[in-house]
Amino acid sequence: MGFEEAVDVLQPLLDAGWFLDEQNLWADADVIFGSLCRACSAMDFEFDPSERRLTLLASEDPDAMVVLLDEPLVIGLGGGDRSVEALAGASGLLDPCQVEPAPECEMRASEFTAVLFVDEVLERAAEYRGTSMREAAEALDQHPEFSGMMRWIMFTGGSRVLPEYVPSAVALAIGGFCWRNNTSVEDEHHRVTDVEMAKTNIAAVRVAQRHVTDDGVDWAGLEDALCAPGRELGDGRRIDLLFGESWVGVADSVRSQVRLWRRFDDDLLGPDATLILLSIAGASGYMRHWWGQGRWPSIVETVTRQLASAGVAPPPPYDELGVERLVRDLSDAPDRVPDEVLGWAIDPPVPLDGPRGLRMTDATSPIIRKFFAATAP
Repeated sequence: MGFEEAVDVLQPLLDAGWFLDEQNLWADADVIFGSLCRACSAMDFEFDPSERRLTLLASEDPDAMVVLLDEPLVIGLGGGDRSVEALAGASGLLDPCQVEPAPECEMRASEFTAVLFVDEVLERAAEYRGTSMREAAEALDQHPEFSGMMRWIMFTGGSRVLPEYVPSAVALAIGGFCWRNNTSVEDEHHRVTDVEMAKTNIAAVRVAQRHVTDDGVDWAGLEDALCAPGRELGDGRRIDLLFGESWVGVADSVRSQVRLWRRFDDDLLGPDATLILLSIAGASGYMRHWWGQGRWPSIVETVTRQLASAGVAPPPPYDELGVERLVRDLSDAPDRVPDEVLGWAIDPPVPLDGPRGLRMTDATSPIIRKFFAATAP
């Protein structure tokens, strides 16, 4: 019974790509001990059901190359799953891990992640293609549409991101690549306000989340859902009507990008490597201000409380509902609050030396872990 309860408590972490190391799971009296792993990282945990407490700790594995936690993270479980989601999320443990070298390390972050990329992405692509690693690498590097994208993900956007599958990051990358970044959506700012554009981004990520599974991305279902004429924002407005006469062109450009990534998946990478590659991309700096990341509630709380402390009152109805309700609503569903409220959170009416909103806040800066590999792993 204790093990089943531990799994329930750990569910937010399991949903973020962590898995239980069943060879390293045991109990001492009433306390459950174990390890959580991703492809390139690990951490230990202690679950005390009688005290309703989960403690996450740095891995004791002597071969661990990345230190995820400098000190134990103690989570009281009075709030159930939301307690784990909130504190693990605020610590960056629900998002892809980003790294930098420890002072004594001889490798640059980009070198470290590139070596891991070979093991986690190229090896899977080679297995999927039924070729050698060398042949797979040549095929990816020489592909006219894919090679530039891969280089950007490896050496620019994701140069310090560990190549590990994280479902929420996959959805963020899809929102960026297939909705906002490489389509005609960006050309519609004359028609769609910044706040409305942010809400369309959130809506796209929500759609992507429903089409990402551990077995791969449902590209056909994703295309149909993203391009559906009646698709709505969280506040109920129809997206096709928001874009007006431009919608047909927008939908065509979105469809083109989804099909491009489907070809990458089917012809080059296979589903496993695609999920990892998109996970890396979803942790790029381009996505750091987007809803859908594990740290989002913590980011929102930081921004909102800084504004409240500076006396910057939110628009109605939150001037009466209060900061706690505003934080909760912006965390869970920012696309459902009034445009004026989301606009206040993105670009608040403050002087240049005042607190920053979601667009400019330093709170979105990633949490960076140290790695200790002196040579190639």
